[in-house]
Amino acid sequence: PHLAGKSLLKIKDSRRPAPQGRRQFDELDTLVSLFNAMVLKRNEALLKTQAHIMDLAALGTIADLMPLVDENKIIVKKGLKLINKMERSGLRELLIKQNLYGKRITTRDISWQISPVLNSAGRMGEPDKAAQIFLSNDPEEIERLIDYILDLNRKRKNLGEKIWKEFFSQAVESLKNTEGKLVSISDSSIPRGITGILASRLVSFFKVPAMVIAVNDEKSVGSLRSPYPINSFLDLFKDIFLTYGGHDCAAGFSLSSDSLSQFETRFYKIAKELQPSEQGEEKIQIDAEVPPFYLNPDLIKVVEFFEPYGEGCPPLVFLTRRVRIDTLDIIG
Repeated sequence: PHLAGKSLLKIKDSRRPAPQGRRQFDELDTLVSLFNAMVLKRNEALLKTQAHIMDLAALGTIADLMPLVDENKIIVKKGLKLINKMERSGLRELLIKQNLYGKRITTRDISWQISPVLNSAGRMGEPDKAAQIFLSNDPEEIERLIDYILDLNRKRKNLGEKIWKEFFSQAVESLKNTEGKLVSISDSSIPRGITGILASRLVSFFKVPAMVIAVNDEKSVGSLRSPYPINSFLDLFKDIFLTYGGHDCAAGFSLSSDSLSQFETRFYKIAKELQPSEQGEEKIQIDAEVPPFYLNPDLIKVVEFFEPYGEGCPPLVFLTRRVRIDTLDIIG
């Protein structure tokens, strides 16, 4: 009864938000999706107005590591088709610079060779340079901007390496202070734009959750990364944080620099009590067992049919038994 007379949008907005965006897809979401689909079907002109920016929508979806499920998968699939046409001059020139021109672009290419370059401009405090690549129609300006952000990306990598070497000992010390449960570094010399990348590298090295905080005079900003879900960990500091959000394996937060001491005291106390989820032996999820006589070029068509792959939608994994291994190369 309390929903009587309210529009679908009002009902959706009135729901209590879940902490750090963990709310599950429910019946109301399904109803909203069906309503949106009906509106777009009746007003196909709306789709046409969006068609020419699907490549940008796909870039953003992939770069932000959004799960490639439901509408996201459709957006990226349509966006990749547009990207492969290479009609957007700025993106085309960037693909050429990254030696991707002439090949079929996939989500992997975007994730490894395009997104990091575009993101580096923002991480180094000049996001407008990356945006202008897509706004400009001047070939000389586009080339100049691309060269500039490629240089920013190199500087970002060098800066990350410098910070890593400077604060590695602090990371080791924090690991001892948390009894091997969590690693953390913080300092005023850490640039805000590389906290996430640095936290991910700490996770990769120490195999435990990692937190990196860029300390400023008034407000400090931090990133949390984890190799496994640490449910509601940041919720334990919500009275200290100014803002926080993300999900259980990757999140960010900000707090007043005056509250750092209070935060660190509570952080080390809670970290010692942290109980990581049981990891167990890593398992490979097999999608299908394929007999040897099905191992032919047509199998590629099956793989391509289910594209795009990415966050929340891993590539297909096939199993074929009694196959002889001719060569074995170790990568990484």
